[in-house]
Amino acid sequence: MALAAMLGIILVFARRAVVAKRPHLSNPYPFMLTALAAVWAINFFVCCDCQSAFIHIVPYAVSLTSKLLFGVAAAAIVRDEATCARQHSAFSLPKTDQAASGSR
Repeated sequence: MALAAMLGIILVFARRAVVAKRPHLSNPYPFMLTALAAVWAINFFVCCDCQSAFIHIVPYAVSLTSKLLFGVAAAAIVRDEATCARQHSAFSLPKTDQAASGSR
């Protein structure tokens, strides 16, 4: 479970870094789905050998679908977080510069 939490945190920070460099890539869905599909491929084709019992219990299609649905949920959370942040900044009052107004 700790590895899943660490993966989620790493993906959020990686996505923020990508969006900071390329703002036109602000849609989180392609990023999260691609990243989690890569994690799935590494898990099944590198970490697990193809002869293990786990692969026979959980078929490829089921495990890939599960991983991609997790990616959709993660992207929705990231998108909602970004939307809330934009709405909050749009409705917040502008900060006043006390040095410009002067202390009288």
